[in-house]
Amino acid sequence: MPPDPAQRIKVAELFAEARAYRDALDEYESVLKGNNTDAAALAGAGEAAFQIGRYRTAVRYLDESVKENPSDPQTRQRLQTATLVLETDPFLRRISGAEGNRRITRAFAQAGDRLRSCAQTKGIDLDTEPDNSQSGSGLALSNDLLSLWKLWREARPDLRRLSAASNADLPDKLMDLVFRIEQQTALVCGEPEGVDLALLLILRDREAVDR
Repeated sequence: MPPDPAQRIKVAELFAEARAYRDALDEYESVLKGNNTDAAALAGAGEAAFQIGRYRTAVRYLDESVKENPSDPQTRQRLQTATLVLETDPFLRRISGAEGNRRITRAFAQAGDRLRSCAQTKGIDLDTEPDNSQSGSGLALSNDLLSLWKLWREARPDLRRLSAASNADLPDKLMDLVFRIEQQTALVCGEPEGVDLALLLILRDREAVDR
C-alpha cells in the first residue's frame, strides 16, 4: 500500500465502493495511526464500521469526525443512528439485567406502534382475523401483519415476567417477535427511521454491535 495518507484514503474509498468494508476500515485506521484527527479518515472509518455492524467502533470514529467537521450532515446522521443502536440493544454485555429488561419492554412497545402505524397506512384493520380463503400478494401481506399483531397481543402479558429467573429464555422470545415485526413492516411499509431502524440494525449482527 502507498505510504502517503491521501493515497491510502483513496484506496480505502475504493474498498468501500466495492463494499469491502473491513478492508476499508483497516486502511482508514492505518491513516489514523499517523494522524488521529484526519477528518476524512475518521468519517470513512466510522462509515465502514457502521456498514459491518460494529456500532461501538462507529460511534467512536464518527463522534471524532463530527468534532473535526461539524458541518457534515451525513456523518452526524450516522452518528445519531449508531448511538441509538447502542442505546436500544438489550443484549449488550455491559448493561445490567434490569436495564436489559427495560430496553426489551421499550422495544416491544415500539414494535407494536410500528405494526399499528404500518397497518393503518395500508388500510388494514388489525381487529379482523386473517383470511385464508383467498390468495394474492396483497392479502398475504395483510395476513402477515394480522398474524403478527395477534402474536404481539398474546405476548404482551409476558413482559411482567421478564425478571423471573425461571424465564431465562423469555428475553430472546420477545425480541425474536420484535425483530419479526420490524422485518415484516419494513417489507410492507418501507425502511423505518429512529428506534425501528436501530432494531433492524441490531438484528443484522447481534454479536458485532458492541465491538
